[in-house]
Amino acid sequence: MLDKNVFKKEFNRLLIFFPNWDVDFEDRDKVSVWYSQFENMTDSEFSKMINRYINKERFNPTVSSLKEHYVKEEREPTIEEQIEDVNGLLGLGKDYFKMNGNPERYEELQGVKEELEKQL
Repeated sequence: MLDKNVFKKEFNRLLIFFPNWDVDFEDRDKVSVWYSQFENMTDSEFSKMINRYINKERFNPTVSSLKEHYVKEEREPTIEEQIEDVNGLLGLGKDYFKMNGNPERYEELQGVKEELEKQL
């Protein structure tokens, strides 16, 4: 969830870089409506979106034009999620890997699972 202080700081940067932008950020209701459009972003995603916008655009921002520069950050899967994925593959059974011409893959996955479990 987007921190409101990050939101404020980044929007102030937009006001500096787009001095003719006619948005009244003194009006709490307007600020709230703008914030609601971005609140599900992380601080990093929001800041990067603003930076991309500032670096590439020359017109005043709109919600839509800002979101064109939004890139969702992928997070690394947790150890538990990785183990779950490996278990799903192991659940296919040893015969599955034999039928697909890769019987050693089953043992490799068992080794991967053991290594992941050590990290817990």
